[in-house]
Amino acid sequence: MFENKKVSHEMEVMRNGTAAQKLDVIAKTHNSDVLALGVEDRDYDVRCAVAISDYTSPEDLSRLAEDAHPGVRMLVAGNLNIPQGVLYDLYKHDEIDIVSSTALENARATELMLLDALEYGTEEKRFIAACHDGATQKVLCAAVKNADAKIRQAAAANLNADHTILHTALLDVNVDVRKEAGMNNNMTEDLLRIALSDGNEAVRAVAALNINTTNEMVLPLYGDPSPAVKAALMRREKVLAVEAGMDLKEPIDYIARQVGDRQLTYAQRDLLLKGRGIILEDLKDQNGNYDTYLVYIRDNKYYADPIQPGSSAMVQKKTSEKQEQKGIRRKLGF
Repeated sequence: MFENKKVSHEMEVMRNGTAAQKLDVIAKTHNSDVLALGVEDRDYDVRCAVAISDYTSPEDLSRLAEDAHPGVRMLVAGNLNIPQGVLYDLYKHDEIDIVSSTALENARATELMLLDALEYGTEEKRFIAACHDGATQKVLCAAVKNADAKIRQAAAANLNADHTILHTALLDVNVDVRKEAGMNNNMTEDLLRIALSDGNEAVRAVAALNINTTNEMVLPLYGDPSPAVKAALMRREKVLAVEAGMDLKEPIDYIARQVGDRQLTYAQRDLLLKGRGIILEDLKDQNGNYDTYLVYIRDNKYYADPIQPGSSAMVQKKTSEKQEQKGIRRKLGF
């Protein structure tokens, strides 16, 4: 009863209140029906507030994506609840560059959008695609072979880069590309050995400081005449001494590197560490079946909720909550 009165009051404010009163309601409400009343409000700030809300429905975001003001469309383009079809339209067809770029930066940007940006986009959009947290190996493969060294550099630095991408980057003629690869947290032992023997001292130096480089691997560098390498080795010794004395360990090191049959990238583990969920498509469950799951951590355990591919962030959240209430959450074997 109280909730019904609260919603009725919020709707009344959205219909007849001042702009300031409406903004206060929008900031506090979780009700998508209340927010829907602000979609066509004549006040720009009200429409902006609705466009950025986590609780605005995908349908209303679709309506706001056609707003006459580019500021509203830009905020819609950054909302994680936006339908992917609408997101693609804003990226591909909006005439205002900042709207198009914001759509590309959205975490739900598709592989198609990122590949399109790499092939046809401006330098800024190519850079966004190469840096994107959701960049697939196909996207990064295209980025690491781009004619622009800055784009190749961004691909080498991307924490979704796999062994193949990093190996390609380590063979690049551009030193900055090789340096970015040498610093990447996904570097494996065989790749680090390539970087540690690079002809450029700067590449050898950053590889010596990579978190995955072992003491045994850097032993040959102690005879290196390069001042940069010597400085890197001294810094490494100081860091190791501090860590040994304080028994430090990065929180992300406690995050498992694999879920089911899927190896997680550093970027995915970082999202899990921050309490976010990640979507894994074609994940093999304990029964040998493949499906799309929302994976997250609760009470130091991994959980995976089956979801519909392409579902919005709101739908994923509601699906997860419903499954938890019904006691059908699926715990993976960790």
